[in-house]
Amino acid sequence: MELIFEPLTTPHLTERYVGELLPLKELSPVLLRGPKGQGKTMQVFAYAMENDYKLLIFEASEEARYGQIIGQFGLKGREAYFSLGIIPTAIQYANSGERFILLIEELNALSPAAQKQLNAFLDIKQGVTVKEIGQRFEFHNNSDDFLIVATMALTFYGGVFELNEDLKSRFNIVSVGYPPEDIERQILSQHTPDSELASKLVTLATQTRTSSFVYQLSTRDLVRAVKVINRLGLKWGLKVLEGKFEEEDRKTFWERVAGIFGEVK
Repeated sequence: MELIFEPLTTPHLTERYVGELLPLKELSPVLLRGPKGQGKTMQVFAYAMENDYKLLIFEASEEARYGQIIGQFGLKGREAYFSLGIIPTAIQYANSGERFILLIEELNALSPAAQKQLNAFLDIKQGVTVKEIGQRFEFHNNSDDFLIVATMALTFYGGVFELNEDLKSRFNIVSVGYPPEDIERQILSQHTPDSELASKLVTLATQTRTSSFVYQLSTRDLVRAVKVINRLGLKWGLKVLEGKFEEEDRKTFWERVAGIFGEVK
């Protein structure tokens, strides 16, 4: 019977809007926690590129179950195969000497039951038994060339769960928040020579990052808005930012725009 598993990915970035890279090797296993659009995944890609790591990416979701984490049977025509889940796949690559990062995206999208399946794996990289094929997968190469990094949205976003205490205790947790205003201006300056525009956009974003707005503008939102402004002008850049907000916040958004930019034509 054929065993199949997820291939490793060579990281590639066309742009970068994170500042200083985190020391992921020393922090592993590490959970990067913070608001959307602040470069949590980009941190991992940039670190992997600069330090010659490949990536094994697991997109966590509420639908992820035993099959995606441990493994499951499948059919290819009339032939049966077994698809290894993310844990035995990571063990296979680690034992083969691959230099890679296991990136678990949106860890708290996993249901509580699915979260528990990761506990033993994170206990000093213990193994797992795949009962369906009668095989035990254990680490034989505990090299530092294998890192574990997870990302996690803030729990007030929809479609996420609280992390269970067992899983939380197995990670080093690092908050990735909004950058200081001077750093955010530097990030935008990579995309526009207009320092006044960058400064005003950062001020606008800062004013949305309060409890009075349901949606808070991220650095990613600003970078995308600048690219629209470069092509179509300020009015359209602000309109794509306006689209992030629900009806009740749009009036307040334009009031803040008027206070910062004046009349926009």
